[in-house]
Amino acid sequence: MKTVIRCVICFVLSISLSSTAHTAVTPLVAGPSDADSVWVAVSVNDTLGNAANADTLELIWLREGAAFDTTIIATGGLATGQYWHAHVASNDGALGAYQILVRARVSGRTPITNYAYTVASDDPCAGDGPAACTLHVLRANGVDTNAVVDAALRILNSSETTTLAAGTTDLNGRAIVHLPSDTVHVIGTHPAYTITPDTVLVDHDGTSDTLWATAFDPGAPASPNLCRVYGWV
Repeated sequence: MKTVIRCVICFVLSISLSSTAHTAVTPLVAGPSDADSVWVAVSVNDTLGNAANADTLELIWLREGAAFDTTIIATGGLATGQYWHAHVASNDGALGAYQILVRARVSGRTPITNYAYTVASDDPCAGDGPAACTLHVLRANGVDTNAVVDAALRILNSSETTTLAAGTTDLNGRAIVHLPSDTVHVIGTHPAYTITPDTVLVDHDGTSDTLWATAFDPGAPASPNLCRVYGWV
């Protein structure tokens, strides 16, 4: 799997009584391998707008809301009030939503800022839109909703003239793709299942959707001396 190095920039704009902070993130997606990393740049100012070193700078790394690592930086970095830190993007390669909580403490005040990013497959077929979307394919047989593994998904634009992304479901029946904010059509295929297509409205924050699959049944031939041939186009 090729390494994807992504740069994430976080600015704590001021140390004030109101703990005002602003975060700028680009891009929103990182790769899943151990070598992939996010870079966090933090700029700290005092109440007068002057650069100031934080007494402590704490970065709390979370996956889907649960903390899995903490980094505490006690000294300045490149210059006064400037910090630059790299961290492995994923927690043991797990895909999904991640957050970083930034606490910069100066003179007894601790403004807090945070941002989110997504760890997803670096497969070029996974799309290049800004919204990370999670698609699941599950069995719909009235008994269970087990994941359907290795279902092939194709995501088309609203007029079905362009393929925006494609993916294959993992052991959890999940595929993550990156799409533009628009209405898209999702089509799935699997040798053992018939997957009902779906229309999904994608907003700028991404979305999640489930496609339902039923066991494929080619039907019985018209007579015992005939067979039934089937396939997908």
